[in-house]
Amino acid sequence: MRPFPVFLALGLFVIGCGGASQPAKTLVINEVVTSTVGDEDDWFELLVVGTEPVQLSGYAIVDDNPNHSPATLPDITLLPGEFGVIRAVSAEGGGGVDTVPFKLGSDDSLTLTRGGLVVDSVDWPDGAAPQGTSHGRLPDGTGTFQMLKPTPGDANQSLDAAICTDPFPDDRVIDVDLELSEEAWSAIRANPMAEEFHRGTFVFDGIRVEDVGIRTKGNSSLSFVTGMGSDRFPFKVDFNRYVVDRKFCGLGKVVLNNGFKDPTLIREHIAYRLAREFGLKASRTQFVDLTMAGQHMGLYTMVEPVDDDFFLEANFANDNGDLYKPELPHGTLRYEGDSFDDYPSVQVENNEETTDHGALLALIDTINHGPSDALSTVLDVDAMLRYAAFDTLLVNLDSYTGNGHNYYLYEQDGVFTPIPWDLNEAFGNFSCGCDRQEIIDFRVDEPTCGPTAGRPLVDALLAVPEFRKQYREHLSGLLEGYFNEDVMGAWIRQAADRIRPYVENDPTKLYSTADFEKGLVEDVNAADMPMGSVVIGLQAFIEERSASMVAQLAGELASGNGGQGNCQGGTGPGPNPGLCPDGVCDAAEQADPKLCPEDCQR
Repeated sequence: MRPFPVFLALGLFVIGCGGASQPAKTLVINEVVTSTVGDEDDWFELLVVGTEPVQLSGYAIVDDNPNHSPATLPDITLLPGEFGVIRAVSAEGGGGVDTVPFKLGSDDSLTLTRGGLVVDSVDWPDGAAPQGTSHGRLPDGTGTFQMLKPTPGDANQSLDAAICTDPFPDDRVIDVDLELSEEAWSAIRANPMAEEFHRGTFVFDGIRVEDVGIRTKGNSSLSFVTGMGSDRFPFKVDFNRYVVDRKFCGLGKVVLNNGFKDPTLIREHIAYRLAREFGLKASRTQFVDLTMAGQHMGLYTMVEPVDDDFFLEANFANDNGDLYKPELPHGTLRYEGDSFDDYPSVQVENNEETTDHGALLALIDTINHGPSDALSTVLDVDAMLRYAAFDTLLVNLDSYTGNGHNYYLYEQDGVFTPIPWDLNEAFGNFSCGCDRQEIIDFRVDEPTCGPTAGRPLVDALLAVPEFRKQYREHLSGLLEGYFNEDVMGAWIRQAADRIRPYVENDPTKLYSTADFEKGLVEDVNAADMPMGSVVIGLQAFIEERSASMVAQLAGELASGNGGQGNCQGGTGPGPNPGLCPDGVCDAAEQADPKLCPEDCQR
């Protein structure tokens, strides 16, 4: 009988990848191996993450086989930071002090209990950790499970020599290389709108991740560059497209955006920063210098996706709720019926097989039919008011308050929280039919593109005096705390200084370096723009928009419009009022010029 192997950890991480705090635990399942070589046993590893010693015999563990009973762990004491490795062997194969009497399957789970209560659990799908790899946490004890190099009794390691500790450092531009075969890159260039995945390699700051899925993504940001014959496509990278449950630094995917319609290339980065600082659940971003298939593409923005791989776990106490991404035409959440089938453009992002969508239907019914005192039972009211204030401040109309998309809804115990998304056209860069002055004077008490009744999620909240007061307080807080030269001006200068050398050397940028410098301060005019529209300078936007909002909140400038909202020019012949004109001749409008002749006249 061999002695039970106990190993002292070199260090104990208590912060997840990217700095997200994790719930405190005493003992966790840290690593699992199910596909071994030859006669080697399956095994799993435990780690003490608390501050006191742990007596293992007080715990039991079992897999998901209904014929297996929970097995009491060995009578061994582990000190804080120590690892313990348990072999999983068949009951007929003989036991030992370091074993449990059942083997682990390639598609299985483990549940650790104490006194009948679940302490920790992990499940892994078939193929999560093929032979020669393990399924474990990175960082140890706190990170999300992913495919790793097996390290029984020692600190977990990625499959690469280098270990990612933060995919979103805020002090530099990161080199990213997407390695694709010549055939795959040629296929993408021949038909970028197909958005088909190709197998390749993701190299981030020297860390290589093999066998990832790479494809183009986007709507106008993709169709415009395609139409102009540029290769500056936006991309999506899926780390577990070909290797199940494999992640990079806890992330299952990343998005690489191309700076569409933004000569400064920092709107998206600054907007997400403001959202997070203001208390919204919002993605992290990072500037990267991108090379694709050996071709230098230049400066892109890498954005953390909203999904259940890492985002939900890092931002919510309960990450088992339903996640939705509403899109047009049902993204406005106007009442269409009592069945989820009545809202086909509302995409369910997780729990597809288990949810009955009852919580979402209750939300839609309540915001459309009331009563108003029930809103807080289906909605995180403060989060929604903050989101509305954020969109209003930045006149971010490529959103729920504009055209009814580019946001997520996450449900916890029947209560939904909004999550902003796709902020590349913030700071008034999606016109929704407004002219420049209408963007600057966008009405704070009717913060919608078109009539307020068309956006019932905001309309219902602001009809309640208490909530309207709270919303206005959030607007004042944004103006006083962030939306000024001292704070946001400093953010803009910091970001611009960081990327300036990369902008100068960007071979595929859609604007000149002069446009970049000019757009930081003043408008870049139509004559200078490949989009054929005006982009308001960032400094000019902050100065003029803040002055307008102060006047509106003081009653010195109109803040309402009799329920008609804003952007009444945006009600052209297209099927979605507020989308025409928007300054972009997108793919649908190119295919059918009658949809919006204003956008496609050149």
